[in-house]
Amino acid sequence: MDRVEAQLDGARKSLLDLTMRNRLLNYRPSKAKTIQVADEVPGEVYDRLVVKSGTMEFLPRVVSEQELPDEIVQDAPDGDAGVGLSAAEQAELWAAPEEETNGTNRQTDRYLDTDLDNESLQKHLFHISQQALTIVEEQGYTGLFLALGFLEWREADQAEQMRRAPLLLVPVEIERYKSRSSFKLKWTEEDIQFNISLQSRLTGQGVMLPEFEEADEKEDIDNYFDKVRKAINIKDRNGWGVVEDIVLDFFSFTKFVMYKDLDPTAWPEGMSPADHPLIRTLLGDGSPPSDSGGFNEKDIDAKLSSHDVFHVMDADPSQIAVVEDIKAGRNLVVEGPPGTGKSQTITNVIAELLVSEKSVLFVSEKMAALEVVKNRLDKCGLGDFCLELHSRKAKKREVLQELERTLGTLAPGAVEVDEKMNRLEQLKGELNQYADSLQAPFGVSGRSPFFMFYTKERALQHFDKVERQLPRIGLGDVGN
Repeated sequence: MDRVEAQLDGARKSLLDLTMRNRLLNYRPSKAKTIQVADEVPGEVYDRLVVKSGTMEFLPRVVSEQELPDEIVQDAPDGDAGVGLSAAEQAELWAAPEEETNGTNRQTDRYLDTDLDNESLQKHLFHISQQALTIVEEQGYTGLFLALGFLEWREADQAEQMRRAPLLLVPVEIERYKSRSSFKLKWTEEDIQFNISLQSRLTGQGVMLPEFEEADEKEDIDNYFDKVRKAINIKDRNGWGVVEDIVLDFFSFTKFVMYKDLDPTAWPEGMSPADHPLIRTLLGDGSPPSDSGGFNEKDIDAKLSSHDVFHVMDADPSQIAVVEDIKAGRNLVVEGPPGTGKSQTITNVIAELLVSEKSVLFVSEKMAALEVVKNRLDKCGLGDFCLELHSRKAKKREVLQELERTLGTLAPGAVEVDEKMNRLEQLKGELNQYADSLQAPFGVSGRSPFFMFYTKERALQHFDKVERQLPRIGLGDVGN
């Protein structure tokens, strides 16, 4: 392993937090963000949410009629949401059909039982739904998961404390269509995650945790748990075991994709990140970058013709120079505070590269940045050339529907712009000639007669000063 590969391997390992601060290794529920599901079977829940793409709802713990408030918002028996039921009606709804709520029937319905009372459950769901929505809107990824199954393990055989780590995590979202309707839990259709952090941590203890392949049947969940039991060899480990608990909580998987991407075995031979010349240059093992200054913004009008520029947004000389450097294949960093036109520049870069029949991958940590550029491309008619692969747009169904829509879109009619471009070049030449004349040295003074005035009073002051100075340099007649 050469130096670059070693650095990439170290960076890859650093993406996984293998300390006990990581909730994926040492899970501890939160009072405000956790909902513990009671008396449910992981395989049945997986079957309804993932296999059948259904929705589920949370039920508070069954309480007596005396404990219920006078008015409770809960689904009516016929499924109409938002119906306020009295305490007696609520108790009857939950407690009457004993045969339908016991045994397997209770575990195959569309409800998830909890140990929370109704008021606490509603507060938890509201808080969780708001935070999950905020994560999606600001970061562009799903942070809410339904954990299916946990591994109870020890850091060492002699360690006293048992740790709990989730095994499978289903990315979910909570939605409510009306303020008085119940919350619905549904799968986001993103990939089911297995605990990579746990897999990496247990490798050091000689345990090879099996990977999870998306299951098409509910029995596959039980089969996976059995594989985990065999992998950890429970009989030879003190207190280790798989418990089939279910928990709704927040987990962070933002770095897992990068962890997988940096795996050299996931790339074709000779095309891994360590083989890329830019990576080798950044890590100090390649040729130094070129020290050329790039495109000079002062040469824009002299070197660029309107026929060769395909900007769709306004751009100043510094932004145009950036676009030209990118078109030339230069690697660069563009810095600037908010409001300096970075999103406009990115939009123009995408437009220019599309003309060159190149593909563009636009990545941002903030979802808002992606949306700003996408909206600009939509307004200038280039939105159909973009495929959104972030957050909710990353669902397989959404991607396929978008591909179908764009492939069926008719091409726009041809537009004749040569005459307008020629006129633009003519006007540009006249304006540049005028600017050159204003800045050219004048007479024996050798100075430019070009002045900048901002107010009428300031302009009059400049005129008076100029008139007093002209006779001294032999240009008094000009002042008159």
